[in-house]
Amino acid sequence: MDSHQSVADRVRQRRREHSVQDEEESIHNEDVAFADAGDQQPEQPQLPFLVNDLLRQFAEMTREFQSMRERELQRPGPATREKIDIIHPPTYDGSTPWDEYWAQFRAIKTANDWGPTTAAVRLMAALRGSALAAVCNVPEDQRYLSTMEDALSRRFGAQGQARLFLARLRQRIQGASEDVASFAADVESLARRAMPSEEAREAVAVEQFLNGLRNQRVRELVISGDPTTLRDAMTRAAMLEAGLCSNRLQQVRSVAWDDDTSLQPTGSAVRALALEYKSLQEEPVEGFRVKLAQEDNLFEWEVAIFGPPDTLYQGGYFKAHMKFPPDYPYSPPSIRFLTKVWHPNVYENGDLCISILHPPVDDPQSGELPCERWNPTQNVRTILLSVISLLNEPNTFSPANVDASVMYRRWRDSKGMDKEYENIIRKQVSGGRAEAEKDGVEIPMTLEDYCIKTRVRAPETNMDMTDFYVDDYDIEDDDEEDMSGDEYEDGDDSGNGES
Repeated sequence: MDSHQSVADRVRQRRREHSVQDEEESIHNEDVAFADAGDQQPEQPQLPFLVNDLLRQFAEMTREFQSMRERELQRPGPATREKIDIIHPPTYDGSTPWDEYWAQFRAIKTANDWGPTTAAVRLMAALRGSALAAVCNVPEDQRYLSTMEDALSRRFGAQGQARLFLARLRQRIQGASEDVASFAADVESLARRAMPSEEAREAVAVEQFLNGLRNQRVRELVISGDPTTLRDAMTRAAMLEAGLCSNRLQQVRSVAWDDDTSLQPTGSAVRALALEYKSLQEEPVEGFRVKLAQEDNLFEWEVAIFGPPDTLYQGGYFKAHMKFPPDYPYSPPSIRFLTKVWHPNVYENGDLCISILHPPVDDPQSGELPCERWNPTQNVRTILLSVISLLNEPNTFSPANVDASVMYRRWRDSKGMDKEYENIIRKQVSGGRAEAEKDGVEIPMTLEDYCIKTRVRAPETNMDMTDFYVDDYDIEDDDEEDMSGDEYEDGDDSGNGES
């Protein structure tokens, strides 16, 4: 029994020893493996597998980005407008019908997906000349797309164009070197644009053609034939004008005009100026005095202008020189200030820029209507009244002196707080008073003096005004001479020095 237990104990002892030995060997092997781990690289996957995986991920990202970009471009908004090519509207100067341009502009607006504000800015940028001037008349805080379209439609739309061309037709007269056929063709073109009815168009064209003929004798003879069509009136006028040219009156004596002796005053110009000068001496325009620069020359006047009361120019005395063309009143005179005048509509050399002194020609870029320009129904009195009005209310849309215009607008917009413009005017007014004292001229300072003291003036000379066109200019009147056949004399030279 004891021996059997002893054997069992020895077996268990031996097993424990083997177990401890195995455990020590295991720990030793782990220590060796741990020590060698630093010198060994981990096993890595194959390289082709990584490259293919990266390429696949990159392709997926690219497709996702492109898809997002396409969705962004398809969505309306600023991003779309920045990326899509914009169709720019053409410029518009008022020379073509507004209705046609507006239809084109609306199509471009729709294609570009412009809102009202953007469309208004684009339209403003496309305007030129008289079209831009029409929109500039709209207050700046009211320049919406609808108000701009309304202003342009009234000016250049179907009805506006008709009124515009009718005004041009009413002001159209035959030029000094224009033949009858060219004049009739232009009258017909204007009448066709101004009058929708053919019957009314023909009547208006005939009437304006007859009124615009420069030669009074030709006009009277054509009217006596009672033409019913423009072609009949033009044919008769051309035949009469050709006959008059073959029997021309003796030329009036040449008078120097800007050192060009080829220009000769017409009989109608001399008569008109003589009558106007006499009228202004008997009934002067308030605020003005006129006299001849030379007693034997009706075509150059000296003008004294007194500043109106209750204006910046009150108490001012400004001298100007007025020069008349040989074909007056068919062409306007010119006015140049001899006194220094700081004004938006006076050039540095003193020349006055005012629409009433602009020739009656078609100039769409000026922004002026033909009815605002010179026409033979104007006279010196209307010119002087326009000058007084312009002094106090300058035209800043088309200034002759840009610096003065900017300065005036600052003074006006600040309600007189900006004194730069006012100080310059006051200084010039003070200088004018000193000039008036040297000339022995009394300046009206009150409204009563302005309206009364400049009203009654004795004529500057006691000469007979008829001397200008009877003795000095050798004008002949043969109105009573009989005409026979195709030969006759033109006793009333009406506009260009020849008939």
